[in-house]
Amino acid sequence: MSLSYVKASCHCGLNAFQIPFLTSKLPQATNMCHCNTCRHITGELNVNVAIVEGTPLSADSGPEAHNPADLSHLTKYNASKELTRYFCSNCSAYMLEAKDDKPEPTWFVSTGTLGRTEGVVKVGHHIFVADTLDGGLADHFRVLEGVEIPRHTGTEDGPTLPVEWKAEKLLRNDEQHKEAGEDAERLEAYCHCKKISVYLTRAKQEEAKDPRKWWLVPGNDSDPTSRVRFMSGHCFCTSCRLTSGTTVQSWIILPRANVIDVRTSLPVAFYDSKNPDERSKRPHGLKQYQSSPGTFREFCDTCGASAFVIDLGAGLQDQEKGGARAEGWCFWYDKVIHPQDAVDRPGMEAVQAGVTAAATVPAPEA
Repeated sequence: MSLSYVKASCHCGLNAFQIPFLTSKLPQATNMCHCNTCRHITGELNVNVAIVEGTPLSADSGPEAHNPADLSHLTKYNASKELTRYFCSNCSAYMLEAKDDKPEPTWFVSTGTLGRTEGVVKVGHHIFVADTLDGGLADHFRVLEGVEIPRHTGTEDGPTLPVEWKAEKLLRNDEQHKEAGEDAERLEAYCHCKKISVYLTRAKQEEAKDPRKWWLVPGNDSDPTSRVRFMSGHCFCTSCRLTSGTTVQSWIILPRANVIDVRTSLPVAFYDSKNPDERSKRPHGLKQYQSSPGTFREFCDTCGASAFVIDLGAGLQDQEKGGARAEGWCFWYDKVIHPQDAVDRPGMEAVQAGVTAAATVPAPEA
């Protein structure tokens, strides 16, 4: 049995492994998962993992020596009895999964942590797209190297959905919220364990018309149903990839004043986590990581969800109020961010083509 070894690592470097793959099955066709659990656990619009042949190995392992990986710098989280998820305790990178199979667990590695993906992994299926209610990232990741990626309602052996599908439930929910008099100017967002629980509020139309505030997209004055939206996009930079574990990290760019902590009813404020006088003022459950000078990332210390940089992790949004992409709140930029950093260039090009195809109006100039 011939094995190929690929390094996997997180951003801070506390975790580095050799991942063995069965050479005869490369490139491995992976399932990009869009289920509610995966999105809210990671703060991303997708989770994409590859099957490990055996177990993760230490960074100095290879054909001559298989040494077990040290997982002591990873935090475990169980969303179910069958699956244990592992993220870096320091920088939040979502790195590994272990499925409780018998007699030995089946291990998976997050594709965004791999040092190379070419010839190793490629997206073969979108799964659990029905959970998104609006197609989620699958609408922006349509065709890979000339092949349309199947979009399954659930598992890869189930029925498929067309591009630009919307769930009837989504339309019914919109009507129910209106009939109940619920606030259309509020959108909940939360991580899987609910330690991070916030809601978004609308920016004002007058504010959005200020050309200096490029992150706000004004509504149409002639359409009373048109509202201000927040600029959103898909980033391929190395820092985002290695702190999240995904090759595609999706963000909503919005002012702190429009992100309200459910527990305090006040805008979130990120104080210095190392300053004892300010630590108590921080939102409950958040852990801070400095990925570069002056850039602080915030993640849930229990389930590991990537939550904030200057932006909000798009996977945290409550899909029940407007779908996973929340297009009533988010204006999805028609260009990908930092394409030059992409470790998975075909995947990046697929997303670029997808957002271009999905764009209904030109992106405003920054």
